Amino acid sequence: MAEQGALSNIFGSFHRTFWVVNSFELLERGAYYGTLAVLSVHVIKTILGNAGYAGTVWGVLYGMVTLILYFFPLPASTFAEKFGFKRVLLAAFALEASGYFVLSTTFREGQFLPLAVGFSMVGFGAGLYKPVIGTTIAHVTSTEQRNQAYSIYYWMINLGAFLVPLSVGFAFPERALYHYVFAVSSVLVALNLVTLLLFFKNPVAPQPDLAVAEAIKRVMAPLADRKFAVLLVIYAGFWFMYTYTQTFLPVLMVDFGRMPDWVALAWISTVNPGTIIALGPFLGKLVERYKSINVMMTGIALACIGIAVNGMSDASSLFFVGIVIFSIGEFITHPGFIAYVSKVAPKDKLTSYMASIFLSIGIGTISGSVAQGVMYDHFARGLLRPKAYIAICVAIGLATLLAFILYNRWVISGQVRADPTHREPPSVWTRAATMGVVLILIPATLGGGLVSGTSVLEEEGEAPRATDWSVYASATLPIDDVSDYTNEGDEWGGPVEVGVPNVARMRFTLTWTDEADAGVRYTNQPDTFELAVTPPNGTERTSGAVANAQGGEGTASVSFEFEGAKDPFWNGTGEWGVVVRCATAGDQTPLISPFNRRVQADDGNAWTLSVECVHLERPAK
Repeated sequence: MAEQGALSNIFGSFHRTFWVVNSFELLERGAYYGTLAVLSVHVIKTILGNAGYAGTVWGVLYGMVTLILYFFPLPASTFAEKFGFKRVLLAAFALEASGYFVLSTTFREGQFLPLAVGFSMVGFGAGLYKPVIGTTIAHVTSTEQRNQAYSIYYWMINLGAFLVPLSVGFAFPERALYHYVFAVSSVLVALNLVTLLLFFKNPVAPQPDLAVAEAIKRVMAPLADRKFAVLLVIYAGFWFMYTYTQTFLPVLMVDFGRMPDWVALAWISTVNPGTIIALGPFLGKLVERYKSINVMMTGIALACIGIAVNGMSDASSLFFVGIVIFSIGEFITHPGFIAYVSKVAPKDKLTSYMASIFLSIGIGTISGSVAQGVMYDHFARGLLRPKAYIAICVAIGLATLLAFILYNRWVISGQVRADPTHREPPSVWTRAATMGVVLILIPATLGGGLVSGTSVLEEEGEAPRATDWSVYASATLPIDDVSDYTNEGDEWGGPVEVGVPNVARMRFTLTWTDEADAGVRYTNQPDTFELAVTPPNGTERTSGAVANAQGGEGTASVSFEFEGAKDPFWNGTGEWGVVVRCATAGDQTPLISPFNRRVQADDGNAWTLSVECVHLERPAK
């Protein structure tokens, strides 16, 4: 009963809008991280065809979207105040849902443009969304509720980031099905739209007279603080290193076989939020009594160790353990940095200083994704030295740690000059020996990565064992018939969508029935149709011109058969193009015409298109 009372106090003490926006967070972040769990491999392997430059292109694309994601919130928060929170959220969810839908239409090589457009729409939507939720919570909670409110908010983020990738990993484990993950994300954000329209109310009244340019200028003001600007630049180094976990960790796992085949790609992205959900409360309590900057430096050190363990070892268990260690470091680092900024910022400019943290994250993530794309293509895929690539990422993290140690010494020396009686509490991070160790570790890490040898790409190792198709069952994908009427000399065209892998056979059959003779003195000439079919790879086949038997039924067909060495194969998966042409519509001609009996013209004919799709289903486990 006591537990029930405590829960009742928690749920009852917060404004309804607080729970509405947390439901937004659960689904919106779930959609985003569910997509991100498979997007890098989808782009590099499927859309870019595993080309030698694919990593660079993905890095640039991710950097471009990050630019939107972290810099667009600066005007977005002002838009919310000017036009109303509800309108901005409506635009955000509409952009995100549409963007994920566009992403879901990309499932074969060469569809980079729609993928880039869809991902950019998601970036703009998320950029509008990000600042509105945190500000809404601040408006609908009291000062006393604020810590607990933001703890619940942070948990909702991680709960969504854990549950959605876990679910889609079970539902869509194969690469050929990843575009369905994006469709799920679109549905999740669409649910937020419904909730927004039904339950959300603006926490504050809109301010139509608010000057957007002035508000943005206030946000940029902290950059005039030289010491704070240096702090933001240093912190960007952590996010440079962090970008590995969002961009190339899944690719490295697939390219170099770091996890068993039964581990779905999306499941790897659940380790980070799962760790935070499990250990977050304990870690928060553990570090709360230490100085924020010391906590932050400890977190960066752990993050460096985690990435090194994850990427410098070939063992699957260490690949997993490395993510856990890094996640602990990330959880300690970012809240530590936020707490540090909140303490050093002038009280009258606190909001502006806190908002400028986005700039640091954006700079680090943009530069990290672009640079790591080039590094991954060169070191990991080009030279087959993924450990050298990891070593560079870790070395940048260590350089960031060294910069924070120096920054902390600079701050302490300034405090001593201002107050000669100031005595800094003893800490491992203020000792010269610690700085010396970190300084030595930077070249040691780089050297270790360079001498670690080469690794074998999955595609360049032993040929994969062929799938035993004899244990697979044939299944027919239900596709509705299409019926229409085409005039002589005209054609009809339309798509046929096939969304399953392992397509073994496709058969397109066109049937039509010619009219009977108009009478004993007439003969109805045959109608002639042609069927043309273009599979997803663009190689068109036609039936040729086919005429029906006089006064009877005509049939034209086109067939395709596919074979694959390994499950899945997707030669027949995607959008097929079908064209029906009516070459001639035979007229009713008289047998004899002594009295100028006229020909009865035939304008065209009705027809029906049937499609048979046979695919192989994997055996139940």
